[in-house]
Amino acid sequence: MKLNYKRTILVGFAFFLICAFWQAYDNTVPLILTNKFGMSQTWSGVIMAMDNVLALFLLPLFGHISDKCTHPRGRRTPFIVVGTLIAAVALIALSFADNAQLKRLDKVSAIDDPAALTVIYNEQKDATLLSPSGESFILGHKFTEAEFTAIRSQTVNDEGKTVTDPAYTNYVVPARQACARDAAAANPGALVVFVGLLFIILLSMATFRSPAVALMPDVTPKPLRSRANAIINLMGAVGGITYLLTAALLYPNSKTAGVQHVNYQPLFLSLIH
Repeated sequence: MKLNYKRTILVGFAFFLICAFWQAYDNTVPLILTNKFGMSQTWSGVIMAMDNVLALFLLPLFGHISDKCTHPRGRRTPFIVVGTLIAAVALIALSFADNAQLKRLDKVSAIDDPAALTVIYNEQKDATLLSPSGESFILGHKFTEAEFTAIRSQTVNDEGKTVTDPAYTNYVVPARQACARDAAAANPGALVVFVGLLFIILLSMATFRSPAVALMPDVTPKPLRSRANAIINLMGAVGGITYLLTAALLYPNSKTAGVQHVNYQPLFLSLIH
């Protein structure tokens, strides 16, 4: 009795896709929600937890439905194919929604650009903001325009090391996020579309996660399942590593340095190729 490696690897591609997606979801979506839509960490965390809430109910549901499925293509394949196609289309749409919000923030995206800092100051000087440490402040009372636009993201400490300037973290970042929040409030449809597409993606991924897990035991004789399980888990690890390498190639430090709002459209599109 021999393991059919070709068939096992094909089954493993579902795990490859799942792991690549979760790496992208966990690494990029929180940044988009907080940096581009100005969402608080609390609400961003709520949205990020949707996948766990959905999985609690949908994984057992679709696992049970696929067990009862009598489709000519098999019990698992229809769920994997349909779920993957819907997730791919929604992911493409999500990339365009992200890019549309990015264009609304082009005047405030550059980190150490005095022109961008001037726009941020003029928009938020009368606003009451909250620093990461919990300090409440009015930007115009805390800084003059000249003082604010002189803040840079990096500074040299007493030991001669380059570190992040606390003034940038405590005051510039909240002001920039407030600009993003104002842009989202002025165009609430953008956030609604983004979260709606995210929900569709999570829903479509949930439809085939249980069938994908069950497919390997369906097509593999019992004595060979441990070896097959190792292969499909390896495929999942390769999927995660592939995403990380792709992100490193698309967004090297030389490309992202000095930019607060990154265009993730190429990264999202790369996940479906």
